[in-house]
Amino acid sequence: MKKFIAIAAAILGTASIASAADMAVKAPVYSAPVAVYSWTGFYVGLNAGYAWSDPFITSNFTCPAGGCSVNVPANLANIIAASTGRISARGFTGGGQAGYNWQSGNFVLGVETDIDAFDVKGSRSAAVQSATTASIFHPATSLSTDWLFTLRGRAGFAVAPTVLLYATGGLAVTEARLSNAYTTTNNPANTGAGASSSSKTMAGWTLGGGIEWALNRNWSVKGEYLYADFGSISNVTFVTEPGSNANVFATSTPLRTQIVRGGLNYKFDWGAPVVARY
Repeated sequence: MKKFIAIAAAILGTASIASAADMAVKAPVYSAPVAVYSWTGFYVGLNAGYAWSDPFITSNFTCPAGGCSVNVPANLANIIAASTGRISARGFTGGGQAGYNWQSGNFVLGVETDIDAFDVKGSRSAAVQSATTASIFHPATSLSTDWLFTLRGRAGFAVAPTVLLYATGGLAVTEARLSNAYTTTNNPANTGAGASSSSKTMAGWTLGGGIEWALNRNWSVKGEYLYADFGSISNVTFVTEPGSNANVFATSTPLRTQIVRGGLNYKFDWGAPVVARY
């Protein structure tokens, strides 16, 4: 009997140990997946903003063959001084853009192109009293742009999953027009007049930066600043006078603009819009 009781106790002890071992092993617990935004993918969008430029106009007024009514040193110097100086050009810019981003960790590289209306306009005019007659000379110059195209690289850092700070730079192209006009008033004996314009497709460079914020899986908004340098443009106007030789009214200016604009982008899902992390 004692032997039977000992054997039964041993069997019950073994079962208890096995049961305790089974209770110590628990099934793994998985947390729910977390969707982390990715900037990788193709996108298209719209933008609108404001552009400004303060170019310095360099002017010259000459009478190459002599015999012009203004061919007096004081008159020539006064006309040149009055028509030389800065033009304040301002205007609206807006259009569309498209691009592609690729993200690795927090770093984002991409390329973007845009085509925009670029309605930047400014003018400069003066009234110059003749030093020798009653004539008043009126030189005037205007500058305007029509459209803007850029092709830029982008390099950014995601400071938060849905907030991207970036720098951008590349090619910038615009169509610019520089115009001169000249009239003489207050003297019926001197009716000099002339006007002309020069248009030029100007290619240069742009550099800037911005911040972009993803609203959800597809939509994002951005704010951006660009500085663009397009080179120089010039124009020559011949001013005719009855019975006199032609004066030459020449101007030139560099074209550099600054742009501040906002944008709205739509990113397509077939890039790599979301990464699931556990």
